[in-house]
Amino acid sequence: MFLLDLACDVAKRDDDKNKQFYVSCVSVRRDGACVMSVNGSCKAQPVPHAHAEARALKKSGWGATLYVARVLRDKQTMAMAKPCVDCQSAIRNKHVKKVFFTVDNEHYGTWDVEKDVWRMKRY
Repeated sequence: MFLLDLACDVAKRDDDKNKQFYVSCVSVRRDGACVMSVNGSCKAQPVPHAHAEARALKKSGWGATLYVARVLRDKQTMAMAKPCVDCQSAIRNKHVKKVFFTVDNEHYGTWDVEKDVWRMKRY
Protein backbone atom coordinates (compact mmCIF):
# COMPACT_ATOMS: atom_id res chain seq x y z
CA MET A 1 0.00 0.00 0.00
CA PHE A 2 2.35 2.68 -1.26
CA LEU A 3 0.05 5.65 -0.59
CA LEU A 4 -0.79 4.48 2.93
CA ASP A 5 2.97 4.20 3.55
CA LEU A 6 3.33 7.73 2.19
CA ALA A 7 0.68 8.94 4.64
CA CYS A 8 2.67 7.29 7.47
CA ASP A 9 5.85 9.04 6.30
CA VAL A 10 4.07 12.40 6.20
CA ALA A 11 2.78 11.85 9.76
CA LYS A 12 6.30 10.98 10.96
CA ARG A 13 7.60 14.33 9.68
CA ASP A 14 5.40 16.28 12.10
CA ASP A 15 7.80 17.78 14.65
CA ASP A 16 5.30 18.96 17.30
CA LYS A 17 6.65 17.27 20.47
CA ASN A 18 3.44 18.07 22.41
CA LYS A 19 1.35 15.62 20.39
CA GLN A 20 0.66 12.09 21.61
CA PHE A 21 0.26 10.94 18.02
CA TYR A 22 0.54 12.28 14.47
CA VAL A 23 -2.18 11.97 11.83
CA SER A 24 -1.87 12.64 8.12
CA CYS A 25 -4.07 12.22 5.09
CA VAL A 26 -3.06 11.75 1.48
CA SER A 27 -5.89 12.41 -0.93
CA VAL A 28 -5.72 11.33 -4.57
CA ARG A 29 -7.93 13.58 -6.65
CA ARG A 30 -9.86 12.41 -9.70
CA ASP A 31 -7.18 13.96 -11.92
CA GLY A 32 -4.50 11.85 -10.17
CA ALA A 33 -2.90 14.70 -8.21
CA CYS A 34 -2.01 14.03 -4.57
CA VAL A 35 -2.91 16.36 -1.72
CA MET A 36 -1.23 15.87 1.66
CA SER A 37 -2.41 17.23 4.98
CA VAL A 38 -1.62 16.79 8.69
CA ASN A 39 -3.67 17.02 11.87
CA GLY A 40 -3.49 20.11 14.08
CA SER A 41 -2.11 23.54 13.44
CA CYS A 42 0.93 24.44 11.43
CA LYS A 43 2.13 27.59 9.65
CA ALA A 44 1.11 26.38 6.19
CA GLN A 45 -2.40 25.44 7.36
CA PRO A 46 -3.59 28.00 9.91
CA VAL A 47 -6.89 26.31 10.86
CA PRO A 48 -6.18 24.96 14.37
CA HIS A 49 -7.43 21.54 15.44
CA ALA A 50 -8.77 20.60 12.02
CA HIS A 51 -8.55 16.90 11.26
CA ALA A 52 -6.23 15.84 8.48
CA GLU A 53 -9.11 14.35 6.50
CA ALA A 54 -11.10 17.62 6.57
CA ARG A 55 -8.06 19.62 5.50
CA ALA A 56 -7.32 17.28 2.61
CA LEU A 57 -10.96 17.32 1.48
CA LYS A 58 -10.89 21.12 1.22
CA LYS A 59 -8.12 20.83 -1.38
CA SER A 60 -9.08 17.64 -3.19
CA GLY A 61 -12.61 18.23 -4.48
CA TRP A 62 -15.18 15.58 -5.29
CA GLY A 63 -14.64 11.85 -5.79
CA ALA A 64 -11.16 11.48 -4.27
CA THR A 65 -9.63 8.46 -2.55
CA LEU A 66 -8.20 9.03 0.96
CA TYR A 67 -5.29 7.38 2.79
CA VAL A 68 -5.23 8.20 6.52
CA ALA A 69 -2.42 7.26 8.90
CA ARG A 70 -1.97 7.67 12.66
CA VAL A 71 1.54 7.22 14.03
CA LEU A 72 2.29 7.28 17.75
CA ARG A 73 4.87 9.60 19.29
CA ASP A 74 7.64 6.97 19.00
CA LYS A 75 7.18 7.32 15.21
CA GLN A 76 7.37 3.54 14.83
CA THR A 77 3.93 2.36 15.92
CA MET A 78 0.90 2.80 13.68
CA ALA A 79 -2.51 3.10 15.33
CA MET A 80 -6.21 3.25 14.46
CA ALA A 81 -6.91 6.11 12.04
CA LYS A 82 -10.57 5.37 11.24
CA PRO A 83 -12.21 8.73 10.44
CA CYS A 84 -14.36 10.23 13.21
CA VAL A 85 -18.11 10.76 12.76
CA ASP A 86 -17.67 14.38 11.61
CA CYS A 87 -15.00 13.40 9.07
CA GLN A 88 -17.16 10.51 7.85
CA SER A 89 -19.95 12.99 7.16
CA ALA A 90 -17.58 15.31 5.26
CA ILE A 91 -16.24 12.33 3.30
CA ARG A 92 -19.75 11.33 2.25
CA ASN A 93 -20.61 14.91 1.30
CA LYS A 94 -17.55 15.09 -0.99
CA HIS A 95 -18.50 11.76 -2.64
CA VAL A 96 -15.18 10.13 -1.75
CA LYS A 97 -14.97 6.68 -3.31
CA LYS A 98 -12.78 4.81 -0.83
CA VAL A 99 -10.83 5.41 2.38
CA PHE A 100 -7.77 3.42 3.49
CA PHE A 101 -6.60 3.85 7.09
CA THR A 102 -4.05 2.39 9.47
CA VAL A 103 -5.23 0.02 12.20
CA ASP A 104 -1.89 -1.13 13.62
CA ASN A 105 1.53 -2.20 12.30
CA GLU A 106 0.08 -5.39 10.80
CA HIS A 107 -3.37 -4.31 9.59
CA TYR A 108 -5.09 -1.58 7.65
CA GLY A 109 -8.75 -0.81 7.14
CA THR A 110 -10.80 0.08 4.10
CA TRP A 111 -14.12 1.86 3.79
CA ASP A 112 -16.01 1.59 0.52
CA VAL A 113 -17.99 4.80 0.98
CA GLU A 114 -20.53 4.18 -1.79
CA LYS A 115 -21.49 0.76 -0.37
CA ASP A 116 -20.78 1.76 3.27
CA VAL A 117 -18.70 -1.41 3.77
CA TRP A 118 -15.84 -1.45 6.30
CA ARG A 119 -13.10 -4.11 6.20
CA MET A 120 -9.82 -4.86 7.92
CA LYS A 121 -6.91 -6.43 6.04
CA ARG A 122 -3.38 -7.61 6.78
CA TYR A 123 -0.46 -5.73 5.18
